[in-house]
Amino acid sequence: MTLSLDKVLITGTSSMIGRYVNFGMQPSREELDITNGPAVFTFVKKVRPCAILHLAALTDMRYCEEHPDEAMRVNAESTETLAKAAKEVNAKFVYVSTNAVFDGSKATPYDEDDVPSPSTVYGKSKFAGETAVKKYAGDWLVVRTSRVFGGGKKGDKRFVGKIISQLQEPEIRAIDDCLDTPTYGKDVAQEISELMKEGRTGIVHVTNSGIASRFLQAKYIADFFGYRGRLTPVRLKDFELVPPPLRNEALVSKTVHLRSWQEALSEYLKTEW
Repeated sequence: MTLSLDKVLITGTSSMIGRYVNFGMQPSREELDITNGPAVFTFVKKVRPCAILHLAALTDMRYCEEHPDEAMRVNAESTETLAKAAKEVNAKFVYVSTNAVFDGSKATPYDEDDVPSPSTVYGKSKFAGETAVKKYAGDWLVVRTSRVFGGGKKGDKRFVGKIISQLQEPEIRAIDDCLDTPTYGKDVAQEISELMKEGRTGIVHVTNSGIASRFLQAKYIADFFGYRGRLTPVRLKDFELVPPPLRNEALVSKTVHLRSWQEALSEYLKTEW
């Protein structure tokens, strides 16, 4: 049976990935409060989707560290509720997860066969969500991604947007001793739709290809805009961040191969900035 994208229920449509999803039913937070269990079941039974794409999450890592109960409620308990509701109406359940389910200690990128060992509250809450999906959903797909950028001038409050906001400064500092796989939210959204149409199940990593430190990403952005100031590499220990950034946030997939992060970032900077 072919999956109809028009009948997919989407949560988190204002997220870094969700804003690029151009299909399905997209209720507002007021219409669907994912933390209200009875309301979730009522809504899902009413609209009877063929699939649920669950993008909504609490992603601010510092906030999660400071509010662990809320992080678990939003990222784990709500995911469990949605997974159960999906099974009740025989809908596929697609859950978007994160590199933070790993502790960042591996020297090379994490693939789908690596065993999760989260070290942050955010990572633990998302891994608990993954566990709930496996336990309670019938037909399920977990898509892990990493270091997502997107949103443009109005919506990008993350790394790319922060670097661009500093282009008038005489110096920009960026961490040079950690690994990322920078990934365009638009590419993730497109690949998820393809995976859903293919009927893919299990765990899949979806990122742009290539590995880069944040310093290398900052340099790419600075060069793109012709920045004339000083770009300074710094170490993780130079920043007192809560929680400390993982040394390795890079993911790789055995089956999904997207364009390079440089090509994706170039398009993003050209079209949305």
